[in-house]
Amino acid sequence: MEQLRLNPREDNEGQFGESSLKWNELFVNNINETSFATIKKSVSGYSFTGSFLETVVPIPDEMKGRVTFASALATEDPDGFLGEVWTRHDADNFYVGSSGSYTGLFTISVFLRV
Repeated sequence: MEQLRLNPREDNEGQFGESSLKWNELFVNNINETSFATIKKSVSGYSFTGSFLETVVPIPDEMKGRVTFASALATEDPDGFLGEVWTRHDADNFYVGSSGSYTGLFTISVFLRV
């Protein structure tokens, strides 16, 4: 794997100096090359429940055990009523919630391990 060096930002206090560089090199050198091997899929056809409640969306079988990241977005303009959105998952389901009153459709973008 090609070694990647990060250039830390220097400021008057030096808080991003040599120790920051050492930490960055340590972090980058320990990343496994397969960490970045992902594909993007989506799941749609479900609606926000709104009012701080979560919609449960079954994870399709071909995605189970491979999800690295998931994020939900409204598929149409919520006209300002969406609020904060969160997405979490376990082995079997995605859980998508919002703090607003919007109950329209959403799409979940999912990144999967290859």
